[in-house]
Amino acid sequence: MKSYPLGPDPSLGAASNIDSASSPAAGGEQGDVALADWDTLFVAVATKLRQAVGTGLLSSVPLRNMSLDVKGQVLQCLAALDQLRTTMLHQMERTTVVEADLRSALTTARSDLANAYANERTAQHQTAPDGLTSLPDRQHFKARLAEQLALAADRGHALALFCIDLDGVEAINGIHGCATGDQLMRMIASRLAGAVRAEDMVIRLGNDEVECLLWHAPPGRMALSRLATTLIDVVSKPFQIGTLALSVRPCIGICIWPDDGLTAETLLDHADSAMYHAKREQTGHAYFSSNDDATVR
Repeated sequence: MKSYPLGPDPSLGAASNIDSASSPAAGGEQGDVALADWDTLFVAVATKLRQAVGTGLLSSVPLRNMSLDVKGQVLQCLAALDQLRTTMLHQMERTTVVEADLRSALTTARSDLANAYANERTAQHQTAPDGLTSLPDRQHFKARLAEQLALAADRGHALALFCIDLDGVEAINGIHGCATGDQLMRMIASRLAGAVRAEDMVIRLGNDEVECLLWHAPPGRMALSRLATTLIDVVSKPFQIGTLALSVRPCIGICIWPDDGLTAETLLDHADSAMYHAKREQTGHAYFSSNDDATVR
């Protein structure tokens, strides 16, 4: 920090040391005063003013060249300077706090960004698509399901799992060829993905089987039944492939976490059991039941 002379220079008068306090250091630019030096500069100027008033230096000025009550005006300037210094010190303290907060926020932001990048890479890995439909495959679905179960246990959210059998897909493959069957599966996947919420997940498990995971499932079976009916209607509408109008009839088995199971494997098995019940009874959809595998509602 620069040091500013506080005592008067008898040979040059009261203003000389103030000038030296505000002049730049050797090699510096005019007016280039470091922030930490402002307090010392204020003290130097205030000291010179007090010396001018206290020693009667102002009384040597001819009265004709002075306005009335020059000493009072100097004292007012001195009070204003003291107030300015107090304000400046307060602002410097606030600046120090703000800078510390900004450094802390920057560190936190960098950490959050790194975590977000890592989570994104994990999510991409866990939702690696199946080559035909671009839906996540069974392996990645299980990883995502286990992750969602852990979140549900922590937050108390309900999960619902729909196992959807696509009756008719194998027959279409056999009659019209695999190329037509593949195109049909892509169209089915697109319809199902468009019928659920963004936070839900549609997964292809096999040639004619799809799973739908509902994160934070709506309460009550009525809402789930409405969604099952919507999915059935969406998939049941004819698919136009070239000159062919193809139809598929889905059957849906539903199980709910935590009522119907606590692990990913248990939920998958129970949704599959409910789906076979719905298929066997031709009811469209059915809920898992421990009494007789599934019950229709």
